[in-house]
Amino acid sequence: NGSEVKVPPETLGRYAGTYEVQDGNKTLIAEITVEGNTLLWNYDGAGEQRLDPMSETTFSLAGTLIEFVRDGQGSATHFLMKSVEGEDKGVRRK
Repeated sequence: NGSEVKVPPETLGRYAGTYEVQDGNKTLIAEITVEGNTLLWNYDGAGEQRLDPMSETTFSLAGTLIEFVRDGQGSATHFLMKSVEGEDKGVRRK
């Protein structure tokens, strides 16, 4: 239907932070920041990319789904990164 999902900036702010993703024996860092009404994603220092909202908790990154999992207060505790290769978990560090 082409209508864009809009996620309130205060909700986006609850996802911002530093997350750790275990990739085999190394830990990769995902930095998530908010710019205006947009979530930006910087994975393993590769540079910022825009996350396109699919719903209030699920975002798309070039075919990969990033789903934020929230606690009772609505703050993200971790995210699930789902792609054709499988699923990775990013745990919020701060």
